[in-house]
Amino acid sequence: MGEGVKKWVESPSKTLAGCAVAVVAAIGVHAWNERVWWGAAAWFGLAGVAMVAAVIVWRWPRWRFAALMLTCGFLALSRFDAVVAALSPTNLSPPSGTISLNAMIVSEPNPGLKGTSYVLSEVQLLTRAGEKMTWPADISMFAPTGSVASPGDQISVRCKLEPPLSSGNNYSCFIRAPPTIIGKEESIGFRLACWQTSFKKKLRLLAGRLLPEPEASFLLGLLIGGTSGLPKDLATSFRDAGASHVLAVSGYNVTKVADAALVLLAITAMRRRRAAMVASAAIVTFAAIAGGEAPAVRAAIMGCLGCFAVACGRRSRGTAALILAAAVLLLADPLALRHDIGFRLSFAAVLGMGALGKPIAERLRFVPERFGLRQILAETLGATIATTPIILADFGRLSWIGPLVNVLVLPTIPASMALGTAALVTGAIMVPLGWPAAWLTTGLLRFSETVVATAARVAPPWNISLSSIMAAALYIPIFLLWRHWSRPPPTPRRQIMTITEADYEVEKS
Repeated sequence: MGEGVKKWVESPSKTLAGCAVAVVAAIGVHAWNERVWWGAAAWFGLAGVAMVAAVIVWRWPRWRFAALMLTCGFLALSRFDAVVAALSPTNLSPPSGTISLNAMIVSEPNPGLKGTSYVLSEVQLLTRAGEKMTWPADISMFAPTGSVASPGDQISVRCKLEPPLSSGNNYSCFIRAPPTIIGKEESIGFRLACWQTSFKKKLRLLAGRLLPEPEASFLLGLLIGGTSGLPKDLATSFRDAGASHVLAVSGYNVTKVADAALVLLAITAMRRRRAAMVASAAIVTFAAIAGGEAPAVRAAIMGCLGCFAVACGRRSRGTAALILAAAVLLLADPLALRHDIGFRLSFAAVLGMGALGKPIAERLRFVPERFGLRQILAETLGATIATTPIILADFGRLSWIGPLVNVLVLPTIPASMALGTAALVTGAIMVPLGWPAAWLTTGLLRFSETVVATAARVAPPWNISLSSIMAAALYIPIFLLWRHWSRPPPTPRRQIMTITEADYEVEKS
């Protein structure tokens, strides 16, 4: 290896990035076959052997680097096998007839046609023999209308389990009498979850006082993500027009949170390291409020790494931060790579914008730079190219008008978010104070809704469905295209001859 590679493997940050790559690669290989391979203990033992080898060859950076990558890869495989084994219940079949169960309510009551519904977790079934059987998934409970129960209540009920109507639903539990409350969950994690739910509910009520629907739900989607409260036809229009990413938490949201925190802390003359720590805390709080989904956590991890780099006086590299964020999320939930569409779309979009955005912008010089149109179009095309195989494999729909819709909508999003935030902040003090900013926000949001709805109606998406293997194969030409665009332009022959003749004259003299 050359001197440059030696410096690369000796760098602690590069070693950390290599370990993150090993984790992502190991979980990516295991995701093709979600069965227990050798078992968590076997992989953990191999990780220990690789770690001992890393200590032995610590003086040789290249071998140390390889041993540490093997250690992280084996640990990732151990984690995957442990999760798969825990989700594989043995000899568990739903009992027939009316049964008794103990569980904890984890959702707010939701009135409906079948009665008030709750989501039960930590379910324990009580068999007729008096034995307790742990149920591996949540259960949807339907209680009589008017039942009084709240999240965190430990309940005991008698009900009849009914199988789900589709593979994505939970078992249902219908009860005739209100549930019997036998206790209350008081853990810190549950209190934080309740605080998050209460905060989002108050924020939604405040937005409903300032803006009409569906603009209030649209604004909350821009600020904290999600499509809750949006009419079904409008949410479908966003998806068909290729603009559904607008309603998801992204790096832009996290960047604005970090910028606002740093500006406020700069006014107080706080030192750089403390300001970076406080900004990281603000980012984590924002991700928790946004719901802890994969895109929000990914953006939060990258934002915290950027704050950490600022505190240490170093530059933050987006690719390394993205890989590290992917490794952290996959260690927390190894099954997300295959089963969480938001996880795959989020990382693919960021990679596409970072890798393809700049070369595409260089080839779109005919597009004016005013209002950032060229950059918006280039990044949109980069994200579209990177996420197209995933969309075709999971949804079977392709929006060809998406880039044009994004060019029209995205320039208005920063102003909508800024005015909407100002309306919520001033409206929290006194509702009439937030009306001027809310009126302007409503106008901008209605413009975006009109563009999206018109595009979805005039240019419906194409129905193209691909298998997972074909979708993965599409990334080969995408990679070759990136390699072709990343090459430096060749030096003209005339310039080479001129340099050669000048060097010859210098050597001759």
